[in-house]
Amino acid sequence: MAKVSLQYGFAAGTLAKGTQVKANDDALASGINDIIDEQINASANIDGSKFKDATVTAAKLSPVGLLNTQGFVNLLDYGNFLLWTDGVDAVPDGWSLYLTPTIARDTKPTGSPAGYSCKITATEQGEEGIQQTIPVRASTVYSFALYEKVTAGDTIKVYLSDNGSTPSTKTVEYTDTTWTRKNDTITTASDATQLTIYIRAKTNTDIVWCGEVVITEGNLLKQFQPKIKAIQYNFGAWASKSLDTVYQAETDGFVVGWSCGSYSQIYGCTDSNSSASTLRCAGAAYGSGTYYDGLMMPVKKGDYWKATTGSQGSYGVYWIPLLSS
Repeated sequence: MAKVSLQYGFAAGTLAKGTQVKANDDALASGINDIIDEQINASANIDGSKFKDATVTAAKLSPVGLLNTQGFVNLLDYGNFLLWTDGVDAVPDGWSLYLTPTIARDTKPTGSPAGYSCKITATEQGEEGIQQTIPVRASTVYSFALYEKVTAGDTIKVYLSDNGSTPSTKTVEYTDTTWTRKNDTITTASDATQLTIYIRAKTNTDIVWCGEVVITEGNLLKQFQPKIKAIQYNFGAWASKSLDTVYQAETDGFVVGWSCGSYSQIYGCTDSNSSASTLRCAGAAYGSGTYYDGLMMPVKKGDYWKATTGSQGSYGVYWIPLLSS
């Protein structure tokens, strides 16, 4: 069992040995209770002023810097905007205002495991939003990530700066209109001790959202990447098609054709134009008697295609789609 440290805990008073913490996550509760027993073994009494709440839940612990479900420590307080002590239209716990934006609690980002999102509206001069400062080590790589989205045409700006004599900074801007996970890194200055993250609506009247904001030590961008769903492709049913007729492909797929006869030819054309005029492949049979030749031509979804022939012989043309599942 990996041990985790408490930043917040119990109400003022004295804990007796055997006191149990209730948590939503059994493994997390077990780790916390181990810490409590270890501390009590070292000292018969624990100063209750170090603690805050007699019932600790996994949801309360996650935002204050403990190991999250992805296995790294979030150095931000309430990066998932879980608590809004001053009200759902005030600055969320752990954060402070930058200038005078309008703030509101909103639903959590799509794909985020818990918490809420923070809606930011620039009301006067733009570059308005929220900020938080954390202690850092000098000359160290830190990774940051967040879910973000904006109203169409607006921009969310994320700015990081440390307090070094020559500060290290990072500025990124996003314009996604649906929830999107973003991530990047910053390396602190050689004398830095603090790092501040600013999340702002870029210009006046811009409306932006952010959620599940993370800063952690090290280059952990791979852990921030969304899971990639494996896609399996299968062939669909064969379909007979006509010569000298233009079709538009509803899926990726293949055109297969054959020609039979003396001096017979078959041609395959495909491109993004409705006339399908670009020759991609051809087959021809030459000589007296009966000869076969053919073609197989890949076609992209949305492109147009057709099969054409010469004046002699017999022919067949077929379409087979490539389907994903």
